[in-house]
Amino acid sequence: MEELTVSQKKILEYLRCGSSNGIPPTVREICAATGIKSTSSVHTNLCVLEQKGYIKRESGINRSIRLTETASTITIPLAVELSRDDKGNLRVSRSVASIPYPLDYSQGQRELFAVRVSDDRLEGEGILDGDIIIGYFCADVPVGESAVLCSDGVPYVDKVTNEIKNSKKENKVIIAGKIIACMRFYG
Repeated sequence: MEELTVSQKKILEYLRCGSSNGIPPTVREICAATGIKSTSSVHTNLCVLEQKGYIKRESGINRSIRLTETASTITIPLAVELSRDDKGNLRVSRSVASIPYPLDYSQGQRELFAVRVSDDRLEGEGILDGDIIIGYFCADVPVGESAVLCSDGVPYVDKVTNEIKNSKKENKVIIAGKIIACMRFYG
């Protein structure tokens, strides 16, 4: 599928997560929630989302926006490098692929990323070489729990130790994210 614009992503994200009462939003509600000023821009973007198969609407009926199956999955970058943005937050700076992931399993997290496991150090935890770990950016993971760690920008999976948890900024290993899923492909 074609890449979405920033405005289309904002609208789709709001349709997925923003309307908690179960009633589809009006165009003006979408404007207010996404920060898009023009109702005409929202209408145009809704038409594009409909053409791309993310939503369905019934002509002439207000509040008729429905998400399609395509919209029930999100794509997650398979990260090979992490770096800090201007605000100091970790982000994926380089990825090698995008992985479809069910929105229902995202646990409400908006910035998921994936890391391929490249060793067997967590075999006892059921995490094997070649598995794909899904996580979200979070620096607060308890000691003893498996997490996505980062050393010199390279993400990997291991257990959080006291040394890592209590380290100062000069330590090269940092906690990058909390694990929410493990994907394994056979064949």
